[in-house]
Amino acid sequence: MNSAIERLLNLRVADVMSSKVVRISEDDQMSTAAAILDRNDVSGAPVVDEAGQCVGIISSSDFELRTAHSSDLQEEGKEVLVQDAPGEPYHIESIQRDHVRDHMTNVVESASPETPIMDAARAMCKEHIHRLVVLNCE
Repeated sequence: MNSAIERLLNLRVADVMSSKVVRISEDDQMSTAAAILDRNDVSGAPVVDEAGQCVGIISSSDFELRTAHSSDLQEEGKEVLVQDAPGEPYHIESIQRDHVRDHMTNVVESASPETPIMDAARAMCKEHIHRLVVLNCE
């Protein structure tokens, strides 16, 4: 067999994955997420909840979809009166609808570092995705 093909067939996810992981909080504003992605020169990152669990993926395509649906953000920055519980005083809060959790992809596909690269590529093609979260299951 051709040595290049043999090398390709023997590659594992660990051989090609990025070890520099940038994480974004689901509570971050999209502007903060954009700055984090830009600062780290990446086009996407896992989104984590308060416990540090991966709950989604944010990528450049999510920003493109957000721009396409920018009319949904017209309420952003408006203020409303809020009462936390009956009998408590009212206070003013700004409407914030531009959180990462509102725009991220909720489906997370994963692989282990030992997954053959060809299997990972097949999974990405099948799901029409551009990144996998690599989980270390030790």
